[in-house]
Amino acid sequence: MQPLCNRSPADALAATLQHDNEQTKLGLSRAARKVADHAAKLRPKAILKDARSLKDIAGVASTVHGWEASQKSGTNVFSNQTVVISDETVTELRQRLARLRGEVE
Repeated sequence: MQPLCNRSPADALAATLQHDNEQTKLGLSRAARKVADHAAKLRPKAILKDARSLKDIAGVASTVHGWEASQKSGTNVFSNQTVVISDETVTELRQRLARLRGEVE
């Protein structure tokens, strides 16, 4: 990749925005995962107390991972709390995560 200083201002800006986009998604994904891991250990009463916050975090994760767009390709929402994901969608999400992490598939 060409250093930013050797690019046109427009190309340097586009590269910076793309890098920021990827890093922001990765950071938000990591934060949502940490909250989800913590929530999984909570007692039901604590989950109900924090339901609004958990819903907000789920919304962030949905945006970052494109879950809304994935609904058309195998994800079905049956209630506000239950999500069923097809094997095809799970594979696709794992591939996206691997790309975000820079892992070779």
